[in-house]
Amino acid sequence: MPKLNKQSAFSGRPGTIDTWASHKDTYLSGAAPSDALLVATSYLQGEAFSWWQTYAETTQVNDWPSIREALKTRFRLLNKVHAARDLLHK
Repeated sequence: MPKLNKQSAFSGRPGTIDTWASHKDTYLSGAAPSDALLVATSYLQGEAFSWWQTYAETTQVNDWPSIREALKTRFRLLNKVHAARDLLHK
C-alpha cells in the first residue's frame, strides 16, 4: 500500500477551508462516519478547534459530511468579512 502524505491541520485561516476539506474527503474516503468525524476534528487547531468545541457542545454532530458543511459555512463567512475589510483598507 502506498504511504499517505502527512495531513495538514486547519486553524481557521481565511481562504483555506475548501482545500482542507477536499483533502480530508480524500483522506477519509472509506472510513466509517463516526471514525471520519473523529479523525477530521483531530486536525483542527486554534480558532477552528475553539469553534468545534463550542459547536460540538451545542449540536448533535455524528458524521464528517455534517461537520464539513458546518466548517465551510463558518469559515467561508470569515473569508468574506476579511475580503471586505481588505477592500475597505485599500
